[in-house]
Amino acid sequence: MGKNNFRVAINLVLMQDNKVLLMRRANTGWNDGMYALMGGHVEDAENPIDAVVREAKEELGIDVKPENLRPLLTMAVSPDHIYLYFGCDSWDGKVVNNEPEECDDVRFFDTDNLPQNLIGADKEALDLIFKNSQIRFHTYGYSQPTLGLGN
Repeated sequence: MGKNNFRVAINLVLMQDNKVLLMRRANTGWNDGMYALMGGHVEDAENPIDAVVREAKEELGIDVKPENLRPLLTMAVSPDHIYLYFGCDSWDGKVVNNEPEECDDVRFFDTDNLPQNLIGADKEALDLIFKNSQIRFHTYGYSQPTLGLGN
């Protein structure tokens, strides 16, 4: 068995009035037409918190302060990703679609009425987060049963 080299991605659970911000992917070649949380890969030697701040500015045109972020969930996603989910209820600026070439819809959805075409890992993460689960580590997409560990 070889050594696994996980890629780390961040996801932002941006909340406003009991609604969560989702973006519909387009023209990327990966899950186009599906909604997802704002997110992206952590660059080489980049702090994951800095990645959230950078991606929020790049994708949504907003300024997120590190002190307004809170860790929500870490998920190992088969076959080779670690997703870090962060929550945020406060930011500066107006949310806009700063990447229309990769996203054709950005809007807030009621947490009780999420779109059916939501990427699976994000759907599972949001289900755990919105039901105030104590699970802080979870796996997704592996052949063995899903694992959820509390704090």
